[in-house]
Amino acid sequence: MNTWYHLYVVYRYDPDFPVHASITIKEILRSEDEAIREVDRLNALNGHKGCIYSFQSAKYYPKGREYSLHAEETSPDPRPQGCGSGRHSEADEG
Repeated sequence: MNTWYHLYVVYRYDPDFPVHASITIKEILRSEDEAIREVDRLNALNGHKGCIYSFQSAKYYPKGREYSLHAEETSPDPRPQGCGSGRHSEADEG
């Protein structure tokens, strides 16, 4: 069984750096709302520097990833499934 959660990776994009060094991960947060607030705060604080802060959701497998073609993926998270809920299975991605 693959249990996983959505986490939100806040990153900085600096177009003045070489491609291989233009993106830096700042932090990983547990909620989309928190990521939005942090991105807004950082862009207001550092926007004059020419860099852009944004975020991207990512899967986190707290017990590691099990690879199986027929593994059922579930999560103990009590929130409802759906976009931004923090828990999903690969079946949700249709």
